[in-house]
Amino acid sequence: MANAGERLLELRPDGTFKYQEFGSSLAVTKRDNGTYSFVLRHGTQTTVLRAPVLGPVEIRDENSLFLRDAVFTRLPAPAK
Repeated sequence: MANAGERLLELRPDGTFKYQEFGSSLAVTKRDNGTYSFVLRHGTQTTVLRAPVLGPVEIRDENSLFLRDAVFTRLPAPAK
């Protein structure tokens, strides 16, 4: 999943992620990698992703996530 040009969040099926922030000329200014898990938000039935280095990642719907004041939208699968 990505947010055009400024941030990239890639969730992998093995429970790991890659997060990058880009500066001018698409230079990577921040990079985090780690693991995530699905949990219920405390006291609710709302599912979130827990990735300690990122903080909670809200699942908005099947195609979008909310993290660090930004919406990340699923990119279409590459053509084969």
